[in-house]
Amino acid sequence: GFVDPHNHIFTDARKVLPPTTTMEGRQALLFEQGITTIGDPSVEDSTLVKINDFHDDIGFKVKMNLYLIRNHGCGWEVGDWYKNHPITIDKSQTLRVAGMKIFADGGSCGTFPAVDWVLPRGDMGDLFLSDEEMNSFVSEAHTRGYQVVVHAQGNRAIDQAQKVMSEVLSGQANSHRHRIDHNAFLSANILPEYSKKDIIPVCFAHFPTCLAIETTALEDAYGADHLNILEDWRSLFDANPNWPIAWHSDAPFLSMNTIDAMYSYATRREINIDGDVCLPPDWLAEHAIEIQEILPMMTYHAAFSLQREHQVGSLDLVILSDNPLKINKNDLHQLEILMTMASGERVYCSSSRPELCDNVSTSSYNLEHHKIHAFPNPFDQWISIEGDTKEALTYQIFNVNGQIVMNGTFNPDESKLIHTSELEKGSYFLKFTSVEITQ
Repeated sequence: GFVDPHNHIFTDARKVLPPTTTMEGRQALLFEQGITTIGDPSVEDSTLVKINDFHDDIGFKVKMNLYLIRNHGCGWEVGDWYKNHPITIDKSQTLRVAGMKIFADGGSCGTFPAVDWVLPRGDMGDLFLSDEEMNSFVSEAHTRGYQVVVHAQGNRAIDQAQKVMSEVLSGQANSHRHRIDHNAFLSANILPEYSKKDIIPVCFAHFPTCLAIETTALEDAYGADHLNILEDWRSLFDANPNWPIAWHSDAPFLSMNTIDAMYSYATRREINIDGDVCLPPDWLAEHAIEIQEILPMMTYHAAFSLQREHQVGSLDLVILSDNPLKINKNDLHQLEILMTMASGERVYCSSSRPELCDNVSTSSYNLEHHKIHAFPNPFDQWISIEGDTKEALTYQIFNVNGQIVMNGTFNPDESKLIHTSELEKGSYFLKFTSVEITQ
């Protein structure tokens, strides 16, 4: 499934969604987009209570990673209350406290990203913390084992966060996976510093291309001379080869449509409300990245940014209507989420392909009695199956059209290697069947 490291749907959705939208309804919106794991980096003391109450009463199915705020998005101090809630050591827990969140600069409440040039409004944006304050916040969280997430949009704020994290790490590996989220304005001096300083960048997906070509809103806010460094993901990848760069939606303030995210990253195009395509200006078109880079951003690298890469995998999956690696990038927006599975349970199925749901029915009861692990996901040349079963199971591998492409038998307490080199690249579903149940 898709992994969204920066999503506010359970904490700030009340500002965007109808007030009648329940926690279950918000979770269903995630599954409709194929999202099975999220990080919520805006958790306050009051929202933490509501999240815990829902989990105790009903239980999350989406894997939740909470980051407790150290200061507010509007710039004010909230204190070190997060210390009362230690991190959850067991990363297999559905709901876990993962770390602490710091806002380095503006972007909400009428505040602006902190940049190194004079904005049209007459200043250089809003940098919330001094270097000493930032260092104090990061150091105390790092010492206590919290992963630190820093909101930084402007290049001045990004530069500050990079330098402070590097100082705190002092040459040691970034074992807590401290990261910088948003990274909107990427000047040349900060681009290569993520990999040099061992910091994970988590990046905006959706770009307002229609706004950029139909209005002067971006020029009026940031100045025309610096738009060429706005969300320049191409340069970020080129400056940090083989580095874990992750996406995020920032929903519900921005769209969490995963198909639109792929389309925006790959083309920098946008579909307007009338269904017309807004083509990017030349400076923006140059920022596009390849689908081979996008899919890891939205899956493995996103899970890595949450310290969840070993818990998100074979039992969290999404089936798409076509193979994004094979279709023209300008047609990516036509993809559809057909089915989403979280922890082995079908949690969403498109009404357009109900037969897929018939093939993948399951329940949590089944998983308690047949513990099966299939890896790697994604796979290439082979799939390894390990498990603790009480009887022989048959397995079938389906393609996205519901056709069986491979099948066989898996015996109790056995490890099995399935050679898959002859399969075409694409999305597949692995089904296990016993006499009584199907997984």
